[in-house]
Amino acid sequence: MVDFPDDRQDGYRQVHRVKGQFVYYDNGCHTVTDDDLRMYRFRMDWFPEWLCGQLKLERFEAVVDNRIWKLGEVQGTTILLVRSLSCSFDDVADYLFKQLVLPCIVISSQKPESKYQALPSGCQLLTLDTLLPDGSVTLDYNYFLSNVDPTQALLECEGILWDEEAGILRVFGHEPWLLKGSPERCLVISKLYNAGKYGRSPEILTQLLLEHVKSSNLSQFFGSDKRWSEFIGYKPGASGRCWLRYFVQSEEAKKASA
Repeated sequence: MVDFPDDRQDGYRQVHRVKGQFVYYDNGCHTVTDDDLRMYRFRMDWFPEWLCGQLKLERFEAVVDNRIWKLGEVQGTTILLVRSLSCSFDDVADYLFKQLVLPCIVISSQKPESKYQALPSGCQLLTLDTLLPDGSVTLDYNYFLSNVDPTQALLECEGILWDEEAGILRVFGHEPWLLKGSPERCLVISKLYNAGKYGRSPEILTQLLLEHVKSSNLSQFFGSDKRWSEFIGYKPGASGRCWLRYFVQSEEAKKASA
């Protein structure tokens, strides 16, 4: 690309190689001479600077040599630019874990070479060809914004989110569960969520959980809303217990990987 003063446009034009010469088009075809190429030497940070402007972010900084740049934040989501994931994957993963920049979006020219190279949860990958379709030098800003979803990014990081006010339980890998117009149901979910998130055990005696409602079991309590068993596990009986499945499954997964 060539950069030149232009008050009316973005100041950049894409360079093409035509019949052994480098040219750009602006009201005609212009040749980029060898002298131009020697004079205007490449700056590693020109693209992070340009991309930062296209994403309407105020400033950028290099955080790992000339391989990783922090472009800024959008709605609480950190935006990173990575020169190459194939040779910098470990550096990217180390930076994300150590600097606690999650949730974040990583912009790179390519995906990791191996399917086993997975970015941390709460981190989303956008490839440049999706932001610059068909080799365009005009960034698709609306597409970029459509990928900035703080709630989804936080869900990928935490695994489970409970919004008592809105009555929405989100568990990663499941469609949101909407507990419509039922303060009693929201209160039950709050108790189960708090037990799993902050308590010593995620399990609660079912009888104790339902002591303030006119139901003796979970099936009767949730009635026609059959999704409850997708999220809540239970042991039947007079001394039966119940729990949010996510917390028990997460604990089992931790023990299996230890």
